[in-house]
Amino acid sequence: MPAWKLGSVVVLAAASAILVGLLSGGEQQGFGTVRPAETAIAEAPAESRLANQLAALHWTLGIRSDQEETWQHFSREMLVLEQATRDYERRLAAGDRLDQAAEQTRHTLIFGAAMADIGQVLTTEQFATLQRVGEALANKVVCRGLARS
Repeated sequence: MPAWKLGSVVVLAAASAILVGLLSGGEQQGFGTVRPAETAIAEAPAESRLANQLAALHWTLGIRSDQEETWQHFSREMLVLEQATRDYERRLAAGDRLDQAAEQTRHTLIFGAAMADIGQVLTTEQFATLQRVGEALANKVVCRGLARS
């Protein structure tokens, strides 16, 4: 697939993720959905499940040395998103008044931008796997702290 076509697919995927997050109003599970304060997790697990999942995904995708730098950036962004979620939940649990729509938008933008960046260096097959496995990863790990709303 020509690079410009792959780039177009990545941009469309990122734009779709952003649009879904903005329009979901908290109804869709996934990045950008923030749980109500009463179900917030008080403490993050000692060992990040997300970091372990990302390590497994790195292996599954077969990240090459020329893709490693972008993969590391993607992984850091996912961990930033996880930490932002925990921070937001702690603040909600503490009774802070927060703008849920703004937080949902921020999560969606972080995720969409990270997917667009990594999509620029992955092969078509790797990107398809990332989309398939990444959705399951988000629902299984990150969204456990975001969903249930």
